[in-house]
Amino acid sequence: MAADQPSRVNAIRQHLLWVCLLLALSTLAVYWPVTRHGFVNYDDTDYVTANPHVQAGLTEKGMTWVWRSEVARNWHPVTMVSHMLDCQLYGMRAGWHHLTSLLFHTANAVLLFLLLFTMTGALWRSGIVAALFALHPLHVESVAWIAERKDVLSTFFFLLTLGAYLAYVRASQSQSHEPERSAKAHIRHAKTPPPVTHYRYAWYWLAVLLFALGLMSKPMLVTVPFVLLLLDYWPLRRLERQSQGVKPSTWLPLVWEKMPILALSAVSCVITYRVQHSGGAVLDVANLSIGARIANALMSYVRYLGKMVWPEGLAALYLRKAPWPAWEVGLAALALLAATVVVLRLARRRPYLALGWFWYLGTLIPVIGLVQVGMQTMADRYTYIPLMGIFIALAWGGCELANRWRVPLAGQGTATVLVLAACALLARKQLGWWATSETLFGRMIQVGEGNYMAHYNMGNLYSRQDKLADAAAHYEAALRSEPNYAEAHNNLGAVLLRQGRFDEALAHYATAVRLKPEYLYYFNFANAQMDAGRPSEAVPNYQHALRLNPNSSQAHHNLGMALRAQGQAEQAMAEFRAALRLQPDYESAEHHLANCLADAGMLKEAEAHYLAAVRLDPNHAENHNGLGICYAMQGNYAEAERHFRTAVRLKPAHSGAQSNLGNALGAQHKREEAILHYREALKIDPGDPQTHFNLGLCLLQLGQRADAKTHFAEALRLRPDYPEARKALAEIETGPTKK
Repeated sequence: MAADQPSRVNAIRQHLLWVCLLLALSTLAVYWPVTRHGFVNYDDTDYVTANPHVQAGLTEKGMTWVWRSEVARNWHPVTMVSHMLDCQLYGMRAGWHHLTSLLFHTANAVLLFLLLFTMTGALWRSGIVAALFALHPLHVESVAWIAERKDVLSTFFFLLTLGAYLAYVRASQSQSHEPERSAKAHIRHAKTPPPVTHYRYAWYWLAVLLFALGLMSKPMLVTVPFVLLLLDYWPLRRLERQSQGVKPSTWLPLVWEKMPILALSAVSCVITYRVQHSGGAVLDVANLSIGARIANALMSYVRYLGKMVWPEGLAALYLRKAPWPAWEVGLAALALLAATVVVLRLARRRPYLALGWFWYLGTLIPVIGLVQVGMQTMADRYTYIPLMGIFIALAWGGCELANRWRVPLAGQGTATVLVLAACALLARKQLGWWATSETLFGRMIQVGEGNYMAHYNMGNLYSRQDKLADAAAHYEAALRSEPNYAEAHNNLGAVLLRQGRFDEALAHYATAVRLKPEYLYYFNFANAQMDAGRPSEAVPNYQHALRLNPNSSQAHHNLGMALRAQGQAEQAMAEFRAALRLQPDYESAEHHLANCLADAGMLKEAEAHYLAAVRLDPNHAENHNGLGICYAMQGNYAEAERHFRTAVRLKPAHSGAQSNLGNALGAQHKREEAILHYREALKIDPGDPQTHFNLGLCLLQLGQRADAKTHFAEALRLRPDYPEARKALAEIETGPTKK
């Protein structure tokens, strides 16, 4: 038999290799289309596409930011580093970002298989669990959604944590069963560390480190100490081994052993709650009662199992509905209680049932809704780790039943293949809904009646694509389902404003302010009133916005614009100065303050602010045009000409700059060139009486009386109360004019 041992080991290794390859290849084959998917406008913006820290890659500034980052109301620095690394390696090529998530998912399936086999020695049952994990359609969301990188990454560290813990347990058991040595052997080996056990605590602290990395990827891993205790029960059977030794049969030493891990869980819970609460994601009891939370938790436990068995109507968001009927909640509670009782009664003979069932119940607790974060009642991604427990119970229990009923191995294999094939087909179909933002939101609308959040997101998508009618239709659909949705009122107002439907737009902005009297909504309402040409109505809303957020440089700037539009120049200048105190590099505030100063005749101060604006944005034609006017008003026509030329170069269709350049050239007696720019200005804006008059003067000075008369007459037609044009025209008609 000893001679057969190496061959058996080699055979097992070959089987392990083939199962790992089959798992990896089947996972990659099913999910490969995701590498052709793009980013979606559903949290991907927060994590990657609208996050400049992430898009910059692995920078010193980014690595400092990541430790204080609160992205999508969560603190997960390791996840953010993974996104930064993707951007460093791939830029914004979405397919490669998806590939990273897919590789993590594939690695997780292989790791799960190896861990289960190492703990149980059951090759095919471990493979079935890993295959169900890899291919089940409930797990598509975790893989296909770039923003859910935290799921596959945290699970990767979760499985590595279990692996390190397993190594620690084996080293501990090796030490406890080490045979006693003779006195001579003891002396001979006194300076030699015991085999294997030398690394026992190294494995333990490696598990702690990996667990910390997992928590910093996604804090849902806070239940890991509970999972480790379950593994102690089965398949590691540490409680039984304790009862055979000196120590009494008790859980206390095993719990005490995990205190560092429990401490990390506690710290993570505190940090997560504070971050989510400060971000407004945690609903208080006034918004969702304790009873409603418990009812939803009970229903979710059952609904997840139902979707596992029959994965129909899967979507990225399941919204809270009206309260669940009491009879449904009661039935769910009875079903869960009955399952728990059965599992406990069978625990001694079939411990895998207890492991699987309590793994499922326990690992779902952080996301089951007792502490309600966000608007969802449940989410497919929350099953990524919890269903491992159910899959273990099903694989071990199914094999035991099949053997008891004497089902042939071929029949068992056929049934397994059919189940996995069905999972693969459904997963591939589910994957397709994640291809684009439009297909994703369309699927949410299709399977979730009255899903106002999906309609809202579709409205945002169409608004960005300038499909204004479609955007308005989806915002209106969102408001039919949720009339008090302030964000939808605000965004519908923006779309209506772009369509020129000012009264309707302002009505929706006003409703948004009423529903959510916050800075952003007052600010947006005031901006809309400015766009609608109602600055007097905008002023009080800007002032209200500033009372809520006095450090908003943009609100000060826009209030200055509204005040200037009403002729309140001094108050406008005060607001522009306030904006610059808060944001010294605010180019628009510099520009408009300079305009106010120039209008007030404070030319030197205006010149300083125009120059500051030019330094901040040398490619803004209006800055050069304003600075040119300022120089011209001071008689510095050469410098004025230089800036007007720059304005014309930057914006050739700027009629004012063309005309002003003509003025500066005319003042320097460069009349022929001035005429060219006047004519260019009139091509752009033929209805400018001032340019017609100035062109007439140049033509008259060059002796072109007939052309001059034509332009004087046109200036007078466009502006009948233009005395200079009337006088010039009269002089041409009464006699010759000297050059």
